Amino acid sequence: MPRPADWHENFIKCGYWWPTANTSRSAAAQLRDFLSAGEPPPFLGFGSIVASEPDFLAEVARRTGRRTLVQGTGEFSETDVLGIGPEPDEWLFPQAEAVVHHAGAGTTAAGLRAGTLAVPVPIFTDRPFWAAQLHCLGAGTAPFPFKNLTVGSLTEAVNEAVGNEQCRQSATWLSARLAAEEDRSIAVATFLEQYRPSR
Repeated sequence: MPRPADWHENFIKCGYWWPTANTSRSAAAQLRDFLSAGEPPPFLGFGSIVASEPDFLAEVARRTGRRTLVQGTGEFSETDVLGIGPEPDEWLFPQAEAVVHHAGAGTTAAGLRAGTLAVPVPIFTDRPFWAAQLHCLGAGTAPFPFKNLTVGSLTEAVNEAVGNEQCRQSATWLSARLAAEEDRSIAVATFLEQYRPSR
């Protein structure tokens, strides 16, 4: 996106800063077994936003007819649905077929980096903006406003997303572009070295 015209001269546009990968972590055996037992599953979760009844996402997962991961419902296990606790997005998203999320800036970035197509469900603040950007870039379905959410409508959206090859290709392409960028924190470090506050 272009630099906003109303930004102060000392605001810099640097791109994403990625967290340092924790290569020593190991997911629970149940989650590892679920992921290895078949094709990558869709993932349903709203991260830090507690925006729905716990049973809502679990019921969506059951109705998709797909092996599905659900976060935010507590840990549970059914034949084709696994409820999980917190897991790092940078580890989990690359292993998902599609990701239903609230389109927060950090979650959106993690999905783009993973190359996983998104079903964005914006709730408030900056979420509608990032959801619209995902769709504009072709890496996500059309934003699905949270206020219009039903079990049936979200189930349909997940199933449509999984079969959207064009979205998948766009997400993969964007992931490769992000991976090719230089470390964007360098721009910040350079600025801080040169910056001298005015008096």
